[in-house]
Amino acid sequence: MSGAQAEGFSLDTNDYYTELNNEWPKMYDMSQGKFYDKYIEDPSSLDYFLDFIDTNAAVSELSISNIGKRSKIVVDDKINCIFEQDVPNLVMIDSSQDAATVEKLREEAQRKGQDYIQVPGSIYTLLATGGS
Repeated sequence: MSGAQAEGFSLDTNDYYTELNNEWPKMYDMSQGKFYDKYIEDPSSLDYFLDFIDTNAAVSELSISNIGKRSKIVVDDKINCIFEQDVPNLVMIDSSQDAATVEKLREEAQRKGQDYIQVPGSIYTLLATGGS
């Protein structure tokens, strides 16, 4: 409801408002204040799911405010190939370290011909590294 109230005033409607505005009326009878019977009887027939995450629970580290919006999911049996997004090959340097360490890391990257980027410590500590 907060999203609907904000929409007419060009305010922040919240992260899920557009999706809820499109999907919620399909499953929830606003005039009766309840879910449609067919979804109560067979919840697996829903084509949209929304996770409510308790901010005090351990799983709250996965909340939208921490991980951002989820990707849009597409189910299409005509898709036969997926190309990975081109990710630039950069060395990330934590700029919250002392200036001498940052300078040393920059010089090392330059010496090795590697492109680099300096990121604040608040971002650097949130990065998950890995490979595929």
